[in-house]
Amino acid sequence: MFHQPDLFEQPRRATPAPDLPAMVERISLVSKRPRYALLVLNLIAKAAGTNGSLGPYVASDGGLVPVRDWLCQALAPLANRDCRRLAMVELGRQDAALAILAF
Repeated sequence: MFHQPDLFEQPRRATPAPDLPAMVERISLVSKRPRYALLVLNLIAKAAGTNGSLGPYVASDGGLVPVRDWLCQALAPLANRDCRRLAMVELGRQDAALAILAF
């Protein structure tokens, strides 16, 4: 059920982190991309406050940014490193150039 905190209610402390090897094993069993999932969780954990929560905004160079946008900015450099993606972009450019020449 939805919990509406009292105005003067103190936030609950975060529960202790689970055993890291157990968490890695669990993620590797349920995720198709465990390294990516662990990377995202690591970013969130590093940016989380002292109470273990994050959001709705994260302090960034440009001020306060929504968590989703902050994660996208943090993960964007990974897109430039994917050889398959770069090859697909180059193939698309070649196809577009050929289509323009044929037109």
